[in-house]
Amino acid sequence: MRHLFALGFLLLCGASLPALAGTPSFSNLQVIADASGGPGLFARVRYYCGASVWDGVTASVSREANTLTITIPSSEGLICIGLPPPPEDFDLAIGSLDPGDYTLVMQQAPTPPQTLPTPLISTAFSVTGFPPYSNLRLVPNPASATTDAAARLLYNCEHGDPNGPASVTVQGDLITLRLPVALEPCFDGVPPPTADVDFALGQLPPGDYTVVVLQDVSPNSIVIPALSSALQVLGPAATHPVPTNARWALFVLIGVLAIVGAATISDRGQRRST
Repeated sequence: MRHLFALGFLLLCGASLPALAGTPSFSNLQVIADASGGPGLFARVRYYCGASVWDGVTASVSREANTLTITIPSSEGLICIGLPPPPEDFDLAIGSLDPGDYTLVMQQAPTPPQTLPTPLISTAFSVTGFPPYSNLRLVPNPASATTDAAARLLYNCEHGDPNGPASVTVQGDLITLRLPVALEPCFDGVPPPTADVDFALGQLPPGDYTVVVLQDVSPNSIVIPALSSALQVLGPAATHPVPTNARWALFVLIGVLAIVGAATISDRGQRRST
């Protein structure tokens, strides 16, 4: 019995060891486009609970030239107790950025009496201003529930090449079109002219939608801001009942026509008899 108790105690302590190792563990820091279609960008980081606790939300973002810094608060006195949860990805908004090269740094605010923050993780990334696909249009718009809608994009072969099949997902009123791309010219020599390319979205129930186009770049150190546009899908034409006052007007009109018709027939009969 004592051996079982000791084993349980060691397991509990062993599960708590990561909590005694130091600061939280951060990995896989990257910058991604706004999946809801906004012009801003997000920092995605994978967090594993270590010696301090972070809620995945509380953070501040600052910028100096082309360096962006995400600072998470100090969590003095808070530790992960017991078996830590599995690693989880968190997204933090960092705003819109012009095309260029940037550095993203994550740090933890100092715990008094310390005065300097603790560096956690950093990555370099670029925002491209010349994506392969641009100028999103939805055709037709409004669309019909009985016809296929499509996302029409202007494709510039000089700026990149498809790097896999396109995929479409529909979640509520959000339609996401993902296009894997490689930012390498698809030609040798004189570039071909730009051309419109249609991507089928399929038939959709009546309603108002937002269509978001995400261009996934490999490697992920380069990010392309999302494209988005509104799409309206109309249902079948509604049948409107004839209002009551319109019905009475129709009856009166029919009655008048019947009387006029009868009078005309009677008048012709009298003329023939004379």
